[in-house]
Amino acid sequence: MTISAVLVNFNSGSTILRAIQSLVEQGDIWDEIVVVDNGSSDGSDLEVGRCYPFVRVIDLGQNRGLSRARNAGLAAIPSDYVLFVDDDVYLTPGSLQKMMDALVETGASVVCPRVLLHPEDDIVQCDGAGIHFAGVLAMRHAFGQADSLPVGRTLTKGFIGACMLFDAKVLRSLGGFDEDYFFYFEDLELSYRMSSMGHKICCEASAVVLHERGTGTENLSFRGRGEYPAQRAYFTLRHRWLTILLHFQLRTVFFLLPAFALYESAAFAEVLRRGWMKEYFVALLSLAKVVPYILKRRARWQAARKIADRDILSGGPLPFSQGFVEGGRKKNVLLLLDTLLNFWWDKVKQWL
Repeated sequence: MTISAVLVNFNSGSTILRAIQSLVEQGDIWDEIVVVDNGSSDGSDLEVGRCYPFVRVIDLGQNRGLSRARNAGLAAIPSDYVLFVDDDVYLTPGSLQKMMDALVETGASVVCPRVLLHPEDDIVQCDGAGIHFAGVLAMRHAFGQADSLPVGRTLTKGFIGACMLFDAKVLRSLGGFDEDYFFYFEDLELSYRMSSMGHKICCEASAVVLHERGTGTENLSFRGRGEYPAQRAYFTLRHRWLTILLHFQLRTVFFLLPAFALYESAAFAEVLRRGWMKEYFVALLSLAKVVPYILKRRARWQAARKIADRDILSGGPLPFSQGFVEGGRKKNVLLLLDTLLNFWWDKVKQWL
C-alpha cells in the first residue's frame, strides 16, 4: 500500500513550506510528496526545492487552475492512495493515519478531515459537506466551536477541496477533477459525481487540519472582510450553473423550476447591486460556447448514475461565505428567501 501527497502552489509564500512540514511530521509513510506549481512568480517554488529537496516540483509554467494542476499531480504518481492538500492547510500530528484508517475500515472512496480555521484553531470550517438543492455545497458544522461538536466518523455527500484523501484507483477511473472548473466548485462537482455513482464519502472528525485564514489567493479568496472579489463571483456563478447542467436530473430541474427562478432573481439583484453585470454575462456566454461539451459529459455521468437526486440533495439555509451577508435588512431578506425556497423543497422533494 503506497500513498503520495499532492499540493498545488501558486504564489503561496511561506505557507506551502509549513504545509509540507506538516506532511513530513506525519512520519515515514509517504511514497512521494509532489508540488504542482501553477506558474508562481514569488519564488515559493524555488524555496520548496531548497528546503525540501526530496519533494518533486512539477512546474506547469502558468496558472492552469486547481483541477488541471491536481490532475497533473495525480498522473505523476503511481500510488494506491493520494492526499490532496491546499498550500495553506496544515495537518496536525496523526491526522493522516486516522484518515487512512477511516478509508480502509469504511470502504469509502474519499475521506476528508475536520477543518479548523487558523490561527483560532477552535472554529470549525467544516466536517464534510452536504449538497444543497440550490446547487452549492453546504458545509457541516460551519463556524461551530470544535469542543462542542461530536468527534467521529460520518458519511456525507460532499467535501471541500482543502484536504482530501482518495482511493487513487477510483479517482483515476472517474477521470480525476473536471478541468472545466478553473477555481471554486471543483469539489462540489466531484462530490456530486461520486455521490451519484454510489461512492462513499466519509468525514473523519478526529483527524484535524488547520486552514490558514491569511489573505488567500489574490483577487479570488474572500476572508469575510473587504470587497468580495468580482473574479470569485464570476467563478461562483459559472460553476454553480455548470454543476446543475452536468448533474441535476431533468425531473429535478422541472420540479425545482419555481425555486430556481426565485433564487436566480435574488442572485441577479445582488449582481446589479454589486456591479457584477460583466461577470454575470461573461459567465453565461462562456457556458453557451461549450454546450456540446457539457451535454457530452452530462450523458456520460447520467448513464453512470446509481443514486437519485432525492438521496443526494438536501435543504436548509443557503450557505454563504462568512461576511458576505451584512446588515439586518439583508439578513431578513435572506431569511425570507430561505423560508420560501425550503417551503418549496419540502413540497417537491418526494417527487425527485
